[in-house]
Amino acid sequence: MAIYKIRCKLTFHNLKFDDINDFAVGVADGVYGQPGTFPAPTITEPIFRGLITEFSTKKGSYESGNVPRTVFITAKDNLMAALDTIADYVDSEAKGNANTVTLGGYEATKGNASKVNPPSQPTGLIIKRGINGELLAECTKMDKVVYYGALLTADNPLPDNIGINAAGQVVVTGNNNPMPGPPSPTPGNSYFILDFNKARKKKFTDLTKGRMYYIYFYAANAGGVSPLSEGAGLDPL
Repeated sequence: MAIYKIRCKLTFHNLKFDDINDFAVGVADGVYGQPGTFPAPTITEPIFRGLITEFSTKKGSYESGNVPRTVFITAKDNLMAALDTIADYVDSEAKGNANTVTLGGYEATKGNASKVNPPSQPTGLIIKRGINGELLAECTKMDKVVYYGALLTADNPLPDNIGINAAGQVVVTGNNNPMPGPPSPTPGNSYFILDFNKARKKKFTDLTKGRMYYIYFYAANAGGVSPLSEGAGLDPL
């Protein structure tokens, strides 16, 4: 196999136990969620996600004192070996392109990456009611996106003076009150939520029945961050 100057960093081996699961889920979402970029992973998705679940389960059992450390470490080592295997596969598809490495959920080694444009504005927002106090939201899947974020606000749509720039920073312009509506939220309920999970499908919980919530998406890749989408609103059950 060719060795490229730019490839997946293997520093995930130094992650704290609490961070391994999130990293592995990011790799799974990046590799298996983009068949156009990664058409034939060397480990199937059910097997890899099963290793993630096994690691998480054994970690919890070990921390609860229900299994010995050796059982937990075996689960961790199995997941790390799978991450190494998938890193080799991502390298073979990336062929030295740092942006493709990033799409696979890994961090690229240093080098000159080919230019990639930031994603366009997300479209096709869908919001559905979940169980009591839940809203489920997603946008249309976009090409070469490694991260989907979302904003949720209650009672009123997001004002025009709030946006997000290409660096992924929320920007408030002018002197208007950035969060119109009641001076304070109902105790125990969220008024403004920033969702930093990578997944395209979002779940917002602990919301108030009958209260209107508005959700906005943005997308990111190695080139930058998209503008905020148009908002969509719904009240939870």
